[in-house]
Amino acid sequence: MAQNSEHPPYSVGLVELGDRLRLNLDRLACDLNKLQCQYRFQVAGSVPRMPLDMLRNRAYNFRTLHSGLRDFGQTPPYDYVVGVTDQRVAGEEDGQTYENYYSRSDFEGTWGWKVGVITVHKKVAQHRGPRKTMYQYLGFLLMCEVLILRAKKDLSRPMGDYSLFDETEELEMLSDCIDAAFISDQSKKELLEAGVRQCDIEAAESVLPWCKRNHWGPCLKYALSHPLLTAGLSAAIGWGAGAYLTQDYLPYVVAAVFAGFGVALLHGRFWLK
Repeated sequence: MAQNSEHPPYSVGLVELGDRLRLNLDRLACDLNKLQCQYRFQVAGSVPRMPLDMLRNRAYNFRTLHSGLRDFGQTPPYDYVVGVTDQRVAGEEDGQTYENYYSRSDFEGTWGWKVGVITVHKKVAQHRGPRKTMYQYLGFLLMCEVLILRAKKDLSRPMGDYSLFDETEELEMLSDCIDAAFISDQSKKELLEAGVRQCDIEAAESVLPWCKRNHWGPCLKYALSHPLLTAGLSAAIGWGAGAYLTQDYLPYVVAAVFAGFGVALLHGRFWLK
């Protein structure tokens, strides 16, 4: 992938918010950097002690988390800083509390269009879908938040064709958006009008196919629990128990079991949504 020569890559610092995150952000940064060249992701540090300003039901106020990231955003070499937390994130607007955000960037410009927050709390991250990893979930939301920060405006829109910036009114809709994982023509137009370069949009589009790909690990679990494998094993046990099973039949029994497993695995990897 060729890097645009007019501007060096935008640096994006990843910050661990809290001390209970069970993810390797270095691994995430490495994966994202292999997929594109316009954004350079790297771990910027951590904030072990979370701020105490919380909303009801023990959900952190995203504005407070943005505030905790401002020092990272003001320190070179990071153009943007995104915090990752395992806590629930909520916000207050017009006197109401909205809970269960997946992510939220500073699209109001309070902290200079520099910071964003993503939560991996199990109550929301579980809606990424059973065959997507937490790293794919984070990659999808990172592309969303970084483009919003680049555009310096809120790009969210009513749910339509499950594109990147569609509002997920129901948490369950997120998996459909990740399965689609694309930027709509209307959103591309808005990004270009906001001054985001075409190469920056294409860099995000290089990451999205990786985000929507069914991962081998979850697919393996799916295949192991698939009825085809169960049927194959049952048949093998039945044949094995039969007195008529001789050495000549053994290769066919083994082939039947592995064929069922292989079909289930490939189905989970490439065709199952």
